[in-house]
Amino acid sequence: FMSYPLRCVHVAIGIYILSLSRDFRDNYYGGRSRLSSYYGGDLRLDQTGSLASVSREALYFWPHYKEFAREVRDLFTSSRPGRVIVSLDISSYFDSLEVSHLLKRLYRYNKNSENRNHNFDIDTVSLISEFYDWISGGDGGIPQTDNNVVSSFIGDLYMKIADLYADNVLRKNEYVEDY
Repeated sequence: FMSYPLRCVHVAIGIYILSLSRDFRDNYYGGRSRLSSYYGGDLRLDQTGSLASVSREALYFWPHYKEFAREVRDLFTSSRPGRVIVSLDISSYFDSLEVSHLLKRLYRYNKNSENRNHNFDIDTVSLISEFYDWISGGDGGIPQTDNNVVSSFIGDLYMKIADLYADNVLRKNEYVEDY
């Protein structure tokens, strides 16, 4: 359960992270054709910085899961040597997310100008992290309430950062094998 005022703070933080991560999602992550991530909560901002039209497909996991299943089927039936497919089912996913970890990685991947434009620094990371630690009673994770678009978005962003980590590990292994 989350009170209405706390939910408002959670949504405000989510909109802030949405704006802050825009360049990362659209250019840094989006520019890597090797990566495919499917999860509900794929919110977007339009060119003016306003929330773009929100569709069912962008919010819920099921349309993303169907697209993921189709792509995996295509990968298995095509002859693309050297493909690596990783499928994970993480139990208690939202309960295990560390917001501080996400924000620190976002700070690292973001352009300095984006961080400055959003007044995003180590103090901001600390304040947001402390809010979620307080909400969870120190157990970590992010709030889960009915129709919680912000938590879905944060979960999606967390997976995109995990994708980058996995991609870097795979690239290093490919380099060693090719050597």
